[in-house]
Amino acid sequence: MARQPGAAGVVTNNLVALGAQAAAIGYTGQDGNGFTLRQALKAGQVSLEYFLETPDRFTPTYTKPMMREVDDANIELNRMDLINRSPNPESLNQALAETSSMRLRSTMAFWWLSKSKRMVTAHSHPLFARR
Repeated sequence: MARQPGAAGVVTNNLVALGAQAAAIGYTGQDGNGFTLRQALKAGQVSLEYFLETPDRFTPTYTKPMMREVDDANIELNRMDLINRSPNPESLNQALAETSSMRLRSTMAFWWLSKSKRMVTAHSHPLFARR
């Protein structure tokens, strides 16, 4: 079984490999998937100073099952997402807002993980308008 840090983790690890400094902003639960994600990001020299660990949530993850055919060909099946289905506690949202604000004061660009998975830069995001 391959364990990788997911899309945003791969991007940050690639940026570090190109010589950039990268930091993760967000959270993991206090669980095995959170531990694995943190280890993968640390191995890629991604700063975890602003990456919270909380007992209030579990670490979102997904699995891509594989099926082996009779001819030994592997077929990737639909992925299965494991996510928190209730809103974050307000205390976690507040902590995320505070840590994000602290980190973004010295940041020129960041990877905004959303459904569109697009890069948001200092020229296109209102958080950077005060510079």
